[in-house]
Amino acid sequence: MAANPRLEINVGKIAGNTAQVAQKAGANGVNIVGVTKVCCGAPEVARAVKQGGAAMLGDSRLENIARMKEAGIPGPYMLIRIPMQSAAAETVRLADYCLLSDVVTGRILGAEARRQGKTMHVIIMVDVGDLREGFWPNQIPGAVTELAAVEGLAIAGLGVNLTCYGAISPDENNLGLLISLAEEIRKNNKLELPIISGGNSSSLGMLWEGK
Repeated sequence: MAANPRLEINVGKIAGNTAQVAQKAGANGVNIVGVTKVCCGAPEVARAVKQGGAAMLGDSRLENIARMKEAGIPGPYMLIRIPMQSAAAETVRLADYCLLSDVVTGRILGAEARRQGKTMHVIIMVDVGDLREGFWPNQIPGAVTELAAVEGLAIAGLGVNLTCYGAISPDENNLGLLISLAEEIRKNNKLELPIISGGNSSSLGMLWEGK
């Protein structure tokens, strides 16, 4: 008899649910990141999420990313938080992407990426009202200019975090601000910004409503 208490995970349903979201997102030109932090990067769950169509795997703990990579789960991998400066070497070694809200940390990551002979892709976070993380919108042009000059870094895009600390829900105004900032950076800084990250699963309502 199996020991109790225990948690039974139906990976088939996880793959199916992921496929539903991935298909809806894909029809609207959106890729999804499958976040595995709730299961501590369990390889079985990560594999199901990838099978369901997640374009990338994201986790808030480097040890979870290491666990998935050791199990042979294909990436790319995103560290879905701002890395500690003391963990720069491990961040560059394990993650393909990370979030960034600090120029100094960006410089440290760039130096470590150069040391490892790699490029660290960063998503610069914008605080559009949730008060959890990110540069203020009026700081974004200057931060992008500084970070774009850091050798070893590649600015992959802009992102927001919503419905977290301040319980601010995504809407056409705050996500519209994110898009307008991205358009400004693309024009003025000549950057592609392939990733515009509109938050977490709290944005699914807008997706389903066609907004």
